[in-house]
Amino acid sequence: MNDPVADPRIVTVRPGEQDYAWTFGGAAPVARIAPGTVLDVFTEDCFGGRVRTDKDLVSEVCEFPFVNPQTGPFYVEGAEPGDTLAVHFVSIEPRRDWAASTTVPLFGALTAT
Repeated sequence: MNDPVADPRIVTVRPGEQDYAWTFGGAAPVARIAPGTVLDVFTEDCFGGRVRTDKDLVSEVCEFPFVNPQTGPFYVEGAEPGDTLAVHFVSIEPRRDWAASTTVPLFGALTAT
């Protein structure tokens, strides 16, 4: 039996824009993985990579509700509803050397709600 820490199985996922999940729940798994699998994944920023310059207004370049793209979900073999899964991040690397942020009325952290 292989020790998953010493000999991890690596699954690489590089989704195209049409492959992202845009909501929590309701998406089919993109891969079935065994416990101990190392995932090498990519995802886009909350704007789906559409905000590229200071001229790109979120209200013009983003289509709601298609914000916060997610890579996944992943089906973990042996996991059952109610189980707690531990995830260890080996490395996180920014996609770009710059970032963008915005506030949207009635949405996000800086709202009256």
